[in-house]
Amino acid sequence: MNYNDALEYKKSVKREFIVEGEIKMRLLVTPKDPKDFNRYNVRFRAGGFNDETAIKYCSNNNYIVRALWTDGINVIHKTV
Repeated sequence: MNYNDALEYKKSVKREFIVEGEIKMRLLVTPKDPKDFNRYNVRFRAGGFNDETAIKYCSNNNYIVRALWTDGINVIHKTV
């Protein structure tokens, strides 16, 4: 999906968060490519990310919506 399609898909889910057990995961548009997502993931731990942040880390205009959680060290993610 391109960025706008991914953003529209996220809006269609009609949630900002998904709860898995005791973990509240935030829905964000992220790069789909594994290498791009890895770079994104490393910086995500520091916080302050929003959907537009994915653009900076995406090399091929291919995005996906993921649920993400971090404690500042570890990151859990799930494709939505």
